[in-house]
Amino acid sequence: MPSPVTPKTTNILIAAADRELTRQLSRFLRAAGYPTCEAAHESTALAAVESSEPRVVIVDVPLAAENDWALCRMLAERAAAPRPFLLL
Repeated sequence: MPSPVTPKTTNILIAAADRELTRQLSRFLRAAGYPTCEAAHESTALAAVESSEPRVVIVDVPLAAENDWALCRMLAERAAAPRPFLLL
């Protein structure tokens, strides 16, 4: 059973092309004690899933120009463990 999602144990990936949105979300989450990593492109989001193993992924739908569900599927396939996705 995975450990609970709590501050300091949860790395959150923010995958958004909008830099202001990314900055605001990251600042809010870090203030609450959650470490974040950021990706501005699909390719960097995929690499971040492999390197940082985020527990939660926030995806800005316009980032996935082709198909946001396909991006979520690719992110899920590259992950070592299941994780929730939040689509904006």
